[in-house]
Amino acid sequence: MTMLLEHTVTPTPRPEGRGVRMDVTGRTAPVARLYEDGAKVELSEEVAVAVGEFIDLLGSGSAVTFGRLNTTLTTQEAADLLSISRPTLVRLLNEGRIPFTQPGVHRRVALNDILAFRDQLKTQRRDALAELTRLTNADGFRADPFVSTR
Repeated sequence: MTMLLEHTVTPTPRPEGRGVRMDVTGRTAPVARLYEDGAKVELSEEVAVAVGEFIDLLGSGSAVTFGRLNTTLTTQEAADLLSISRPTLVRLLNEGRIPFTQPGVHRRVALNDILAFRDQLKTQRRDALAELTRLTNADGFRADPFVSTR
């Protein structure tokens, strides 16, 4: 996927059980960023939540990569984000399953539409797995203890 900026942060080793957590939900004081020149910028709720998730992941020992994406993607960028081929994405666009614009010759897809489609696919897959598990249990088969849904 084409990113204009990409940066990976690795966690600082901490003693066992000494993670860092940041709870930004239900906060009473605004979260802000202070700059060297004294300027102060309050963070929106979305940014504060993203920073909290970033800190939680680092605190749990995970490396985190963040990058900047355009809000309008090419078909190749959108296909990469969905982990599908570009021809498959074009078929989904032509079928009307994902909205797109075509200002000239090339199609453009909104990032929000791609993320919504990805979430819809996850929900469908989770529901199908739950239904298969239910059917397996209903037929008297012993359920595999390693198969479950989140």
